[in-house]
Amino acid sequence: MDASLTFQSLKRKIKFNGGQGIRLVAQWTIEPELVRDGLLHYLFLGMSDDDSCQIIATFPLAAKDLPAPDQKSHLGWSTEDYGQFTRLFDRYEIAAKRWVTEHEQSFTPSIQVLDTMMQSLVATGWND
Repeated sequence: MDASLTFQSLKRKIKFNGGQGIRLVAQWTIEPELVRDGLLHYLFLGMSDDDSCQIIATFPLAAKDLPAPDQKSHLGWSTEDYGQFTRLFDRYEIAAKRWVTEHEQSFTPSIQVLDTMMQSLVATGWND
């Protein structure tokens, strides 16, 4: 897929037994799009201390106030006039990232539970 990460927010360093990584919340998009329920993901990228194992985990996030795939507006922004939305996408992305940060506690699964799960990883002795 030729996509990029948009709405990158809630970046945090997470250590686990035998390594560390970064978690963030983001959405893969091919072109300007609204942040969407089920398309926003918790993404963890980690590496074992001995550099022998890369760990990648991603989980879709749900939140009742995010637009469904068939909805065309969010936070006062609309994709009805897609040309205008595209031209002003940077502004929408700033507003959407702020919304994600303000609603960190409302996601399912819980970001804190996912963080705890990543912290419980054990990645020692991968070269053995």
